[in-house]
Amino acid sequence: MQPILVNPCSYKSLETVLDTIVAKTEKQWVAIGCDGLPFSLCSKMIENYFICPHCNESFTKKVQFINHINQENLDIEIENCKKYKNILLIPGMGHIDINNTKALFKLMWQPCIKDLAILLGWKSPKALTSCEHCTDHHKATQILDILFESLTSELLKIFVKHCHEKKQQPDIINLYAFAKKQPKQYQFLFKCTFTYLLAWKLLKKGMRRGNFHFMKMSMDKLSGLYYGLNMTTYMDLWFRFEKMMARAPEDVRSFLEHNMCMSQSGHPSKAEGGDFILESTNKKIKSFMPYGVPTDERWTRVCNNIEHIEQVSLKIF
Repeated sequence: MQPILVNPCSYKSLETVLDTIVAKTEKQWVAIGCDGLPFSLCSKMIENYFICPHCNESFTKKVQFINHINQENLDIEIENCKKYKNILLIPGMGHIDINNTKALFKLMWQPCIKDLAILLGWKSPKALTSCEHCTDHHKATQILDILFESLTSELLKIFVKHCHEKKQQPDIINLYAFAKKQPKQYQFLFKCTFTYLLAWKLLKKGMRRGNFHFMKMSMDKLSGLYYGLNMTTYMDLWFRFEKMMARAPEDVRSFLEHNMCMSQSGHPSKAEGGDFILESTNKKIKSFMPYGVPTDERWTRVCNNIEHIEQVSLKIF
């Protein structure tokens, strides 16, 4: 496993990464997982990087390439000249989950999460700030789970009491009709609970089971938060991914759907995003390094020998 020792947060460094991956791969399609900013930058590179098949000159803007073929009077198909036309981008679902959790905290912090956090023990200003910014993702997940169960019970208790008094059937249709007639506070909590928190829980279940349809359905609901809370990176990410899936051939789309999340152990309910799998691998690699800031040489040496190191470690310990 040879690492590419660049920070993938600029066009130049991402070009190095993509060129290296493409050079080592002899497949019609190359699926690459990336998160947030790298996903957005790579998408723009796929759309705007061209190579002229006649003179092999490279272009980083579509307008420049069109001007070139017009000046040279070339009769070529523009789409076939894209430098990275065979690359498919898979978003990191783990980081999408983290940012969805942060978005829900930002939306509901003042109305209800802050009071819940104080009840659960986050009392000092520093502790509340840490909780608000979701510095511990697992604890933030537990808080949202508690909030969902609590709000569901309280909101439905009012509805069931109303149905009992009016002798109505407590079904879904009557629930939504009842919610529309309630005060703004009830409507806000109702939407937060049965639109965003419910979609968030379904997203986590879909990720764990590798169920793309659960993930897609949930993200269609949660992606509205990106626009309301001005999360521009993930706004762009989900829009570009949706566009890519709509344009992809059936077999390619099916491949992407089945590989959004994967299970390292093979257990059907323990799948996770490829970005979290990579982070787990990085953590394992770092465990075999000396303390301190790792150098490029150390990274390369450990990555190239990680399988042998693990075998030796198992036999010794």
